[in-house]
Order: sequence, then structure tokens, then C-alpha cells
Amino acid sequence: MKQCEGCGRELGIVEAALWPVCMPCTRARARAATTGRGKCQCGRKRRPGAVRRVWSRAWVPCVRCLGTILQVS
Repeated sequence: MKQCEGCGRELGIVEAALWPVCMPCTRARARAATTGRGKCQCGRKRRPGAVRRVWSRAWVPCVRCLGTILQVS
């Protein structure tokens, strides 16, 4: 079975056939994109990724919702 790219849990048959993430992670990504100005709002479910860097800006993204956890510079 496939695993969710966001949280790592196993996807159901229908989810695995259509999407790479589970429905809770899809909702978290939509919430980060629309309501939080790109900030992570996952709380304890937050999954930090590797530091990303574009020009002089650096940040730590959340793998689950793709929002920003911490602005480094």
C-alpha cells in the first residue's frame, strides 16, 4: 500500500488511486493556503522538513500542510 506524503499513514484503496495525500492532509494544505497566510496551523501534528532557501529568505516548511513553521532569515 502507498503511504501519505504528508503524515505517513497508509492510504485507502480509493485515496491511493487518486491522490498522493490523505484527506486530513489535503484539508490542512487547503487551510494553510487560504487562511493562514502560508503559516502552518497543524499544531501537534506538525512535521518539520528540511530548511528551504530562496535568495536571502530561509524557512522551515511543514511536510503535512506545506506551510511555513519557522522563518529562519
